[in-house]
Amino acid sequence: MMIQNKIYSYFERNENLRVLFLFDPVDEIGAELYDLEWKPGYRYVDFDGCWFRTQYRLEHEWANDKVILRFLRQSPATTKDKQDFPLLGLLVANMEYKNDDYAAFMQHNHIDMRFSQYVQRHIAELQLEKVNKIIGAYYNQNFDINVVNRGMISVYLEASKLLDWDEILVRLLILGLSEEKNKRDSFFRKLIGNKDAQHALDHAVEDYFGVQISYNEEERVKRLVECLKYNAITQSLAIIPTDRYKSYKITNAYRLQLMNRVLECGLQHVRLSDKFLKSLTLLGKDIQESEIIKYYGAKANYFYLPDALCWPILQQLLLRINTDAESIFSYVREMSIRINRESEVLKVVHYVEKAASYYKSVKSLGSLVLNSPDLYIRKYVTEFYLVDNCYRKSLAVFNGINLADCPISEELNVFKKQLDEDYAQLTFAFNLEWMRCVEQTDGGFQSVSLKRQADFYQHEVQDYSYKLVVIVSDALRYEVAADLLEELNKDTRNVARLDANLATLPTETKYGKTVLLPHRQANFNKGKMTLDKGCAVDTLSQRSALLGQYRDNACCVDYQTVVKGSQSLNRELFKKPLVYVFHNVIDDIGHSANPTDVVEACRKAVEQLAAMVKSIHASFNVNRVLVTSDHGFLYNDILFEEKDKQRIEEENIEATSRYYLTESNESVPGIVKYPLSSVSEMKEDAVYIALPLATNRLKVPGGGYSFAHGGASLQEMIIPVITSSLKKTSLKQKVNPVLMTKNLSIVSSRLKFVLIQDEAISGEFIEREIVCGLYENEELMCLEKSIGLNCPDIDLTNRQIPVELTLNKSARGQILKLRIYDAEDLLNPLIEENVRNNTLIEQDF
Repeated sequence: MMIQNKIYSYFERNENLRVLFLFDPVDEIGAELYDLEWKPGYRYVDFDGCWFRTQYRLEHEWANDKVILRFLRQSPATTKDKQDFPLLGLLVANMEYKNDDYAAFMQHNHIDMRFSQYVQRHIAELQLEKVNKIIGAYYNQNFDINVVNRGMISVYLEASKLLDWDEILVRLLILGLSEEKNKRDSFFRKLIGNKDAQHALDHAVEDYFGVQISYNEEERVKRLVECLKYNAITQSLAIIPTDRYKSYKITNAYRLQLMNRVLECGLQHVRLSDKFLKSLTLLGKDIQESEIIKYYGAKANYFYLPDALCWPILQQLLLRINTDAESIFSYVREMSIRINRESEVLKVVHYVEKAASYYKSVKSLGSLVLNSPDLYIRKYVTEFYLVDNCYRKSLAVFNGINLADCPISEELNVFKKQLDEDYAQLTFAFNLEWMRCVEQTDGGFQSVSLKRQADFYQHEVQDYSYKLVVIVSDALRYEVAADLLEELNKDTRNVARLDANLATLPTETKYGKTVLLPHRQANFNKGKMTLDKGCAVDTLSQRSALLGQYRDNACCVDYQTVVKGSQSLNRELFKKPLVYVFHNVIDDIGHSANPTDVVEACRKAVEQLAAMVKSIHASFNVNRVLVTSDHGFLYNDILFEEKDKQRIEEENIEATSRYYLTESNESVPGIVKYPLSSVSEMKEDAVYIALPLATNRLKVPGGGYSFAHGGASLQEMIIPVITSSLKKTSLKQKVNPVLMTKNLSIVSSRLKFVLIQDEAISGEFIEREIVCGLYENEELMCLEKSIGLNCPDIDLTNRQIPVELTLNKSARGQILKLRIYDAEDLLNPLIEENVRNNTLIEQDF
């Protein structure tokens, strides 16, 4: 409105004025006048390039109007300009809009007169409403030419606030994209029309990048992007002579810190980050990541890791994981903290991390030949279960990768196939030695000192006189139960422990689930197990009836009944002295048409069981909850060829891919046989269970090979028993962070350090959420980083956490503070350490 009112005053002061010529070379005044309504008798016109038509309308159609005629050009000042201006006669007869009231403007805004020449040059723009909104607050005695130049550049960039140089340069780099052409042309047209703003931007670009804007090129900022991309990646590396991009190398710490601030601003900007990344990718494409890796290698300490650099790095790491697992595990963990959270490459990084973790676990196993069955069981529950766990979790991550859009999908598939084969061979070898040891030990399975699944009720339930809930989760393997234990122990209100039992054979639901119920004897009855005097327990009502014979008012229910039940119904249910809850996710999905869903079923089972146990404790005042299983399982994400399946050559009562029952005691190659009476509760000497060696599968109708159970492998036979007890007052302690890095220093705006979680999550120690930040006095100088200390791994090296903090403000002092807080107490730091600022710079903007 300011300019419109000024235009009105021209006509009000001169009643003979018919046409007011308005010259607007940077297209700023018109933008402010375009949508305004004008008083009757006034006509605003943008010159359309047709001199004759305009002159005709001025003399005829608009003869009675007061016309404001705007031109996107400078006012004709020289003799030649005037000669070339067809409406010069009309201009002389009328008036030109002038911003000649700069003195009044300065007086009104209390601007010191030493800035008069600057204000006079830019009075037209300074009077624009959108300019005034951005820099009006910086007038008065605080008038600063640098701030005003930034303000005008901010307006040219269509910002609604005063931008700092970091964001100005981010937006400038984005303008190089082809889809930004219209904005780019508009920006540079306005910038070139304002020499003061142009010189200020050129100076900033020189400060930050050491190169200049290419005003004569269409893309203009391509060299800036290339410079930023190259130095962002390689700044922490010593240059080598063969590097074809070395002319871009910046070694000045001042300039690197400025450049890194632009990088951080672009990557973290809520609205601009996607376009910024796209600009780095497209405009910086001539800085080829594959070439950089040729020069510096796959495991170099690259400062910034764009996706295009990650792919060839990961491609090379895949070739060496099984021989260099420990260093690759550490490298990719640190690598993951510098990758965009939304990037697809992060999933592949996590897969490589899980795969490296698998090979680390394998390497630590040592010999697979042990002296007794008990030693094999001990090795499984302390070490080997981690191998199963790592393999399963690697599959879970792999299944989440979009291979269709993955540049290294072929290499990933080749590696995964090798990992699948390595896991299959290892579990075969381990279980072969286990079964040989059992065969060679007097008493066979009876020699094992581990508690028996068949004695579960007697040992865990019978003598407990308070309310008790038993959850039986079908096919909850020991290593999956370890994940459940971790989740349960995160709750400060209860403490949980994990024990193991030896399952009955066959490791099949109809046998294993049955013996978890109370009984005095078990019988083999026409291919199924019955308890006591022929009591069938196939249905929930049959199980409840049997349970009621041993504990008054006890019952059995299905998991879904509890989940779907109302609060009042469940409250009545859990008033009972003993409740068995039967849960079936893993086994149900494992036997489905798509066995690759097993890994997701395991995750889902842990989630469901953790929620149920916590709810039973918290909502229904049950002090003790037991979680166990009927059997474990074998799982290999491979296709079993016909040659890999062993044929059953003799008569049998029943058969699956992992066992068959027969009345024949004749020896069969590759098969071991035991009377049912020696490996189960069933007193049946005339029926034998025939088991394939190690993890081999039998050829049977209906299949079921990738996910299988029924045999004597440790994965099938070692079943979990979790005891979760409610604590009225939590005695658990939170784990603590320990700072491992000494002599902390900031290099190129970044602080890197390593924390260690002092204890593993367990029944005694619970997780802690921490917040890390860099401070100058009490001012936070970076984005806070939240980290969950929740690792249950007993291996200290796996509890290392690489952390990286990046300055997003200019630090003035030489010493800053690293502070690490508990997220629940942001007043008292757990750790406070001095940090030397090695890239201290003084800024004048």
